[in-house]
Parts: sequence; C-alpha cells; structure tokens
Amino acid sequence: TLHAQLLERNTQKGDLLAFAPSFNGEQVQVDPSRNKLLPLPHNKREVERILTSFKGRSFLGDAASLKNFTSELSSSRMLHLATHAIFDDASPEYSYLAFTNTEEEDLLYVSDLYNLKINTDLVTLSACETGVGELKRGEGFMSLARGFFYSGASSIASTLWKINDASTTTLMDSFYKNLSDGDTKDLALQKAKVLFLESNRQNGFSHPYYWSGFIISGNTAPVHSPTYRLWITLG
Repeated sequence: TLHAQLLERNTQKGDLLAFAPSFNGEQVQVDPSRNKLLPLPHNKREVERILTSFKGRSFLGDAASLKNFTSELSSSRMLHLATHAIFDDASPEYSYLAFTNTEEEDLLYVSDLYNLKINTDLVTLSACETGVGELKRGEGFMSLARGFFYSGASSIASTLWKINDASTTTLMDSFYKNLSDGDTKDLALQKAKVLFLESNRQNGFSHPYYWSGFIISGNTAPVHSPTYRLWITLG
C-alpha cells in the first residue's frame, strides 16, 4: 500500500533545506490576470528560527530562486518552503509554488514535480498568504500533494486555508523544536498548536483561523532515523 511504502522509504540523511523568497506585490509575469503575490514580511525570520532547531542551509530573498531550489534538493532530509502556494481547482495543473522573481523561471508547477527527485522525509508548505482570501482547497492542492509524493516526499505539512505568516512563524518555530526532540510529526504539530493557543488566549490570535488549519499528510514518523534514535537511547 501507499502507506507502507511511505513508512519503508529510506530518506536522505542531510538536514534542513529552507527557502524564503521575496515578493513585491507584482502580478505573476506568465499570466498577469491570475495572481498577485504579496510580500511575506515574516518568512525570512521564520526560516532563521527553524534553523535553530536543525542544522541546514537557507536561501533568502533573491537567493531563493527556482534555480537554486532544483539544484540543492539531493542531500536534505527536510524541505521548508516559506512561500506562496497557489492552488487552482479549475485547472489543477496550473497550481504552483512561487520563488523569487528573477530573469529566469520562478514558478514550480505541479507538472514540474513529476520530473524531480526530492526524496525527503518532510516537505513543509508554509505561509502561503498574508491575509484572509477565498477558501479554495480541492483538486489543486491534491495535485500538488501527489506531485510531491511522486517525487519522493514521505510527508507534507501544509494548511487547509490561506493563513497569516506572522502566526505561521511562531507555529513553525515550535513545530521544528518538537521534531528535533524526537516527536512524531503529528504530535509535534499538535503540541505546537496547543502552545500557540495557550500563549494567545487573550488576543485575536486565539481564533482557529490562525492555528487550526495546519495538517500533516503521509508518514507521521519522527524525522530522525531509527539508527540515530538508537544512539540517543544508548547515550
């Protein structure tokens, strides 16, 4: 079964690879009528904070290009994308992830994923919008998820709706700290949500919009390999 395949898959033993592109509010060049990518003012800080829990590499601002993404995939166990993920339910093949707009191609479409070998234990799609938008999460998201699973990802962390990137920064910080402690992915996310809610009971961030939309798909096992966990136990 697919579940068994995800559990048995051997992933790379690298660390965390994270991208935080820059956006200036301009419309997508390939089709200006489709989407306007607004700035994500907290995505760079988000990447900096999660890298305090795992060793890894980050590509920020202009360096967070599609070219760097495709050339740096082979050695990392976890992939974190603090960027826009645009889901198109009418034409799922046009769903995409956006990278910093350079003179080269800057959009990663669903069809592109089928030609990549990501082979990671966890792909996190984070901070896809800065504010409330139309609630669309159907075939567009499913196509994007299938593309990642086909390319080798064992699990995907994402949101059920467009969420605020300020609250995402705090949640992701806790999520990765819990992962580094050896929690399963689903438990790590649950504990991050509980901590976020406890810390914001007296303000507007307690609304479920800011924290309840995050989900885990696929293999929920801890990101550490069994061998690594054995040495920790023996120590």
